[in-house]
Amino acid sequence: MRKIIFHVVVLSLVLFSCETAEFIQHTPTLTNTGEHTGKNQLHGKILYSTGNSTSNSGDNSNGKSPYESVNGIQAQGSYSFASKFAFHSSYMHSSEKGGSEEFGQKNVVYRYNRNITEAGFAFFDNLSSDNTFFVELAAGTGFGKFNATEVSSPLVPGGRYYDHNVFKLYLQPTIYYASPLVGMSTGLKFSSIRFNNINTNYTTGERENRSITTGSELKATTMDFFLKTDLYLRKLPWMGFNLQFLYSTDLKKTFNYNQTDWNAGLGLSFRLDNLKTKK
Repeated sequence: MRKIIFHVVVLSLVLFSCETAEFIQHTPTLTNTGEHTGKNQLHGKILYSTGNSTSNSGDNSNGKSPYESVNGIQAQGSYSFASKFAFHSSYMHSSEKGGSEEFGQKNVVYRYNRNITEAGFAFFDNLSSDNTFFVELAAGTGFGKFNATEVSSPLVPGGRYYDHNVFKLYLQPTIYYASPLVGMSTGLKFSSIRFNNINTNYTTGERENRSITTGSELKATTMDFFLKTDLYLRKLPWMGFNLQFLYSTDLKKTFNYNQTDWNAGLGLSFRLDNLKTKK
């Protein structure tokens, strides 16, 4: 356990040392935790997610008080291929909009489409004699495509676009409780995110005046705190409902990057345990 804690601290310091993006709206993915108690268990979730941010640090083309609303769908799965190890994977698609809010009225300025896939491995171990409390340490990678468009306005006639690919590394320590009908988990997710292959039609002058980066790639560092609850049906113990809440923080808070985000998800859970029973 001491070796695990040491590696967590070292990797966290590496992630914190990364530079942060200047023109990226952060969309946190709901965290995927396996909540396994043994070998040969398949767990999954299908979730509708929604979120919002009102603490963006920069102005947009139509005024101050920027906002962002998030709506999407996320699919998550995990399989414990050994008594203490599991494989995780997830996919997120979200459609978002952001803009200005003046005199109580919201004006759509930006529109976003996000698609990202994550995958990794996790180590889990029992913390209690009754086999209900566990600790999990997951690490993995993610990749995807983000597209942003700004609607036409006097400042940007004809509109603008800002597209880029995404690559991320993440570390996720979790503590969870698992019982026949109830599951609960909480933890942190540290992510080092790289945005590359940037393609945009913003002019050099627009970039300079509005602090939009002219670099070929950007880096960001985020920390997500999450709470999750599963409630399984007594007559159908392999099926249940999942509720998640996530609070994400940009660790360096630069221009036009959300300082804080929240994201919530509600959906279905399923679990198939002991898939390979011994004869």
